[in-house]
Amino acid sequence: GVRFIGIETSNDDLYIKQGQEFYPVAVPLYENSAYYEADTFEGALQLFRKVETPEGMRYETVVSAEIPKGVDTLLAVYLLAPGEQPRLYFYNDSWSDFPGQSYRLINITPVVINSKVDETLFQVRPFQSEIVKVDIMSGLPLVRIITVYKDGYDQWKPIYNQRTALRRNWRITGISVITKGKLAQAQRITTSGEDAGSGKATLRYFSFKDTGPSRAVNATPTQ
Repeated sequence: GVRFIGIETSNDDLYIKQGQEFYPVAVPLYENSAYYEADTFEGALQLFRKVETPEGMRYETVVSAEIPKGVDTLLAVYLLAPGEQPRLYFYNDSWSDFPGQSYRLINITPVVINSKVDETLFQVRPFQSEIVKVDIMSGLPLVRIITVYKDGYDQWKPIYNQRTALRRNWRITGISVITKGKLAQAQRITTSGEDAGSGKATLRYFSFKDTGPSRAVNATPTQ
């Protein structure tokens, strides 16, 4: 199965293909969709849109991206590249590879992100991800997560530094993004200063947790 999350954009007019049928799929802004089953073509997953032509309705490919080999459960990050070109980036969502009480950092930015989860240090290159299994020895299921990047002056700047609950049956995904205020809007955060309506791009962080494997939804074919 595959679930979708939109970075700085959303889309509720996309379709996936199963056999000969096309099924509508929503890509929400900074939220996870349900899991969907979708056919692949030559190892790639495609999203389609419905187009009216003189010959009638047809479906054309909006975006296609190769699925990592051997992965059957995916998080698909949907975003618009410069020129408004849709892109898909896939990350392993399998509970066997990304188990409970683990932390995953996904870097959807053009810069390198460094992170520390308790005592584990790691680095994530642009559009890559890293998974860290956390062993919490204390009675309180808390983990310290610190995430930083280097600014234009070669100085480390923090974007996240908090203690976070991480129970045995939870897993947390942290995502660093370049946002022009859409992240704050989606999370209903009141912005101030440089973010307040300026449209200035800033590097931000958000996270979400999963508390157990989910089944793919039964999508309804389009008419």
